[in-house]
Amino acid sequence: MVTNPFAIVQHTTNSEDNNSVKALIVGESRMDQIILSRLLINNNFDVCIAPNGDAAIHKFNEYKPDIVFMHLNLPDISGYDLTRILKRLSTDKYIPIVFVTGASDDEFLGRCFDSGGDDFFVKPIREGLLNAKINSLLRIKKIHDDMYDEKKVLASHSDEQLKDLYDAKSIIYNIHKPRFHNSGNIEWSYVAQNILSGDIVCSAETPSGNHVVLIGDNTGHGLPAAIGSIITCETFYSMVNKGFDIQVIIEAINKKIFFLLPTDRFLAATIIEFNFDYKSMKLWIAGMPNVLVINSNGALKTTLNSMHMPLGIILFDKKDVVPISVNLEENDRIYAYTDGLIEVFNARGEMFGEEGLLKAIRSSCTLEQRVDAIVNQTKKFSNNASVTDDVLLLEINCDKKLIKKRGKNKIHTNEIKPMDWHVKFDLKTDVISKTNPIPGLIQAIVEMQGFGGHREKIFLILTEMYSNAVEHGILNLDSSIKEEENGFVKYYDLRQTKLNSLTDGNILIEINHYVENEKGIVSFTMKDNGIGFDHTQVMAELSKNTMKSGRGIALLYDLCRKCEYSDGGRTLNVEYEWQLERVANVA
Repeated sequence: MVTNPFAIVQHTTNSEDNNSVKALIVGESRMDQIILSRLLINNNFDVCIAPNGDAAIHKFNEYKPDIVFMHLNLPDISGYDLTRILKRLSTDKYIPIVFVTGASDDEFLGRCFDSGGDDFFVKPIREGLLNAKINSLLRIKKIHDDMYDEKKVLASHSDEQLKDLYDAKSIIYNIHKPRFHNSGNIEWSYVAQNILSGDIVCSAETPSGNHVVLIGDNTGHGLPAAIGSIITCETFYSMVNKGFDIQVIIEAINKKIFFLLPTDRFLAATIIEFNFDYKSMKLWIAGMPNVLVINSNGALKTTLNSMHMPLGIILFDKKDVVPISVNLEENDRIYAYTDGLIEVFNARGEMFGEEGLLKAIRSSCTLEQRVDAIVNQTKKFSNNASVTDDVLLLEINCDKKLIKKRGKNKIHTNEIKPMDWHVKFDLKTDVISKTNPIPGLIQAIVEMQGFGGHREKIFLILTEMYSNAVEHGILNLDSSIKEEENGFVKYYDLRQTKLNSLTDGNILIEINHYVENEKGIVSFTMKDNGIGFDHTQVMAELSKNTMKSGRGIALLYDLCRKCEYSDGGRTLNVEYEWQLERVANVA
């Protein structure tokens, strides 16, 4: 019995062979289909046949062949156009398409490759050449498929990492944003190179009402730099809220970065503390670009240079950190920024630099969105070149009309009715010379009593009492030094020198709290073992004092209902009266 050869148009192996290759034959000629099918089936191919373009597209999507053999004789579409369609449908995988034709001229072969074909056979087909070409194309296909699979795995990992980065960004935002204090006179612009970055700006209010700002630039980019920002952010807000001096805050941030981060990670930082009325500021710059003080006309008043290497490189303590003090006038503006702002280049290789920044500040001084306008000028200078470093620019404006009225500090101000209690602290030499105990002491009594919205004033009272006891009582410092050129630096240098050599210091602090007519009365008594001092010589009325010293004692008289010195200035007793605010019931 002779088998009809024209009946053999499609074949699937009887056994399920996972290694068999799927081939799609596209062509109208039955003879061509049979000849090519038998050759492929003999080599363990699974074969599917499509007689026209519509069938080819349908079977291509359904059958998902490993290789396509394309004849040009199709009733509904040219083989060239169908090849282009199939190539578009197989963008995710490489599926070789081989033309089968009787023509062999260069123009025809060029059109085959131009339409997306990968190879060709000239009829009659020789089995040996067919096998060699197929094997070569399938090796190429395997390389492409392996690369595609690896790309999918990498894309999956990339998506996971991207999600992790966005999650980390959200965490950092939640840590930082709720505690960011905006007094109404702060404006900044921030352009990050990556999802996570190392540039950071923190702003918080001390219990005494001063405004502290930190702008920092961690080494590197991405998650490692962001981790440094978290450490800085947490330390900054925690310590500013408790009233620690900026010297102590800097020391603490430095230690944490030094011990927690790798040796090649550090933080360039500028930290500024503005007095509550913005008439003066203390600042310290470590490895950051210059801080600029600009007047209302956009002219440069003062350039303040870096004073120390970045944080986290070496260990140091507050004696190595001597902030400088700068007097300010209303409408002065202070600019702090990271190096990404000025280290941009134009097509001629020229750097924007501080000179370009000053020009941008002058040209933008009357604009409302001044900071954005300045940053846009840096972009224009570099012809909007892609960001190669994080860019951060911060402006603090001393214009009183912009400064919001300070709200009451809501942290640790529990609504607890006044109670009777008494505590006593006996501070010896090591405590006085090496620490500032006042923030911790305030935290302890605030946790116990709350004091509602009076925490700021109580903090200020105890801080002034302690500073006077240490500086004028035990160390016998002369405040008039502050009036000299670089007076604050000299004063605090001398203060630290005397503290380092202190051998017999003692301060006794007693706090009595009692209730009087539903009001709380807190009585502070502070006694030191110094030689004493005449408090009337270091005191001036607040309204008449334009000097850099002498305000502390007058402030105590102004805040307290009682303020009495005794024992030659070695003992001071004050009483402060407070009451929880009553909230009216609204029907």
